Amino acid sequence: MVTMEELASQWSNLSLSEKETNGYMLTKEQRSGEFLLAVKFLTLRVLNREVMVRTFKQLWRSTNGFKIQNQGDNMVLFVFDNPNDVDRIILNQPWRFDKHIVMLQRYTTDGPIRELDFTKTLF
Repeated sequence: MVTMEELASQWSNLSLSEKETNGYMLTKEQRSGEFLLAVKFLTLRVLNREVMVRTFKQLWRSTNGFKIQNQGDNMVLFVFDNPNDVDRIILNQPWRFDKHIVMLQRYTTDGPIRELDFTKTLF
C-alpha cells in the first residue's frame, strides 16, 4: 500500500511537456457538449411531435438519441451530444417527412434560428 507522502512525492516528479503546457482549446460546441441541427419542415400542416421523433429516431439511429425544441413555423431544433451524428445526418441529405422535404442546417447559438436561410438543400 502506498502512503499519501509517497504518492505526493511521485506526483511532484511529474511535469507537462511543452506541447501539453500550451493547453488545448475546445470549440464552443465541445464546451457545451451539445451539437445542434436546425430543421425546417416544408409543409403547412401541423407537425405531430411524437410521430416526428419516432420517425427520425429510426432513420437517423443517433448514438445517444436526441432532444427536440419546437421553434414554431415548422422549425425544430434537434440537440445531439455527438458531433458525428450531426455530420452523418447532414451528409445523407435530403430527408423527407410525411412526403415533404426537410431542410437542415448545422446551428450555432450565434444568432436567432429565424435568421437561417432554408432555401437550399443537397441532393
